[in-house]
Amino acid sequence: MYRCHGWTPALLLTVLFAMQSRLSNDEPPKIGVAASVRPNAEGAIGANKQTLSPGSELYANETVRTGNVGQADLMFIDSTNLTVGPTSEVLLDQFVYDPTGSSGRVVMQATRGAFRFVTGKQDHSAYQLKTPYGTAAPAQSHVLLYAYAPTDDSGKNAYARSSANSALAQAVGRGAGTIVSVEIRDPTKPKEKGACDVTVTVEQGEGEFTTPDQKRHRVRQGEKICVADGRVSYSSAAGAPPPGGPPSPPSGVTPPVIPPVISPTRPAPG
Repeated sequence: MYRCHGWTPALLLTVLFAMQSRLSNDEPPKIGVAASVRPNAEGAIGANKQTLSPGSELYANETVRTGNVGQADLMFIDSTNLTVGPTSEVLLDQFVYDPTGSSGRVVMQATRGAFRFVTGKQDHSAYQLKTPYGTAAPAQSHVLLYAYAPTDDSGKNAYARSSANSALAQAVGRGAGTIVSVEIRDPTKPKEKGACDVTVTVEQGEGEFTTPDQKRHRVRQGEKICVADGRVSYSSAAGAPPPGGPPSPPSGVTPPVIPPVISPTRPAPG
């Protein structure tokens, strides 16, 4: 009798702890916020949907959709920014934030619409925007940039030049400031003859687009490529919008505080 009463509180605590741990483990990690939204736009994880508004939290494995006049500016915890244009759909597939190493991973799967992608603080290799016709990503720059410093031979100025050049080279290697725009043809609508299935424009930095046959196509700043029926063609991006800064969050809205490394909610594709 007494033994039974002695077990009951301990058993209840164990069950409650197990339930709490399971709920905590099942909840997808928060990866950012919607900085600004022009109706209508929604986020969905499975059957759970939310109407996005400024300050709405974003989660790994969430699908963001916009209506005919909708637009959403998304801000992630690694300072990545993604603008989702009207009639667009993108899955925030994987998000691993590693601010000090190269194991980070930001994978988004866009099925239709227009997107403007500004890379964040992680290594350039972390970022991928997948489409049905290939994958857009920042390209690793092999150009060494030199910072200004007085050209005399003093040790102080030589050290300043060396430090500045090292910092710039590291920033370029991480793809900092790369701005890529991607427009995907709506597969549910009839295709006009010669129309691009996807266009990729690099507004700042350098990018690359990998087609399903695993061929990599380098896209330099001011260039755009058109992929039509598997064929890739280059042209000038003179009509592309000028580079601009990432969207600013509304007053009082900041990204959620999250541990530096976030595990993806699904295994990386092979």
